[in-house]
Amino acid sequence: MDSFVGAFWTGFSFKTEPELQPWFQVAFNVDVRVKRVIVVQRIDANGEQFVNVSLTLGNSSAQMSGDNPEIAFFSGPSQTGRIDVIPCTMNIDQRGKYFVMQKKTTDGQKLHVLTFAEILIYIDEDLCVSETCGRYPDPEYYANPRICSVWGEEQE
Repeated sequence: MDSFVGAFWTGFSFKTEPELQPWFQVAFNVDVRVKRVIVVQRIDANGEQFVNVSLTLGNSSAQMSGDNPEIAFFSGPSQTGRIDVIPCTMNIDQRGKYFVMQKKTTDGQKLHVLTFAEILIYIDEDLCVSETCGRYPDPEYYANPRICSVWGEEQE
């Protein structure tokens, strides 16, 4: 999320609050097609917690509704320090404004977190969303950082 992707963790990472099915959402201004997602795991810990992660894309902003089609599923587990390339091969023609990455859990009331060091979202003609909330070449056209939902809240 600092636009540095490499072998070294730069001191910042994304982490949700503990919840039953933690999630991360990017809201785009226009319909996009996601081709692949690259998730860079932290190098200090917790890579193995990146497991059973669903990627959805659609026009429903309600991340828990299940209305948006799944475009990929990462069964994992990942590893600390690993770079995971997730091809979006399900519903390949799906377009939408809301991209959601959500950890799917089945263990009842146990709380989980979703954490990673960096995410890159490749859309349409291989444009890359290289930071949280869509800061990449021409952010005004594709993504609006003011409506990027993290932990269920609007972020400025």
